[in-house]
Amino acid sequence: MSRRTLLNKYQILNAVDSSLTQTSTPTDISGLDYITYQLLADALVDSVLEVQVCNDVVLSPSSVFVSLEFSNVLSIIGAADIDYMVTVENQGFRHAKIQLTNDGGSGTINAWISGTTRSA
Repeated sequence: MSRRTLLNKYQILNAVDSSLTQTSTPTDISGLDYITYQLLADALVDSVLEVQVCNDVVLSPSSVFVSLEFSNVLSIIGAADIDYMVTVENQGFRHAKIQLTNDGGSGTINAWISGTTRSA
């Protein structure tokens, strides 16, 4: 019998100012096959989202996070939509976080993370 691992949805960014670069606290995603980030943005937000990962067993100030490459830039544009979801298949990563970089907008952003394993 397999064991199912879940990361229940919890908030990682709470009404952060999108006019500044914002980075979430890293989340341990080892044991998860999929993670999902949900973002809720004000209508004036214009930011770029990066999902960053690190494979250090224990994080330290010298830990290096690298951004995942996607086929498109992950733009968070409140004028187009205010609710965004990004699902990432875990390829053996241990820690993940998101970084939002302003691309000319203003307003606040909230973000949540959740995760699961493949069905048995």
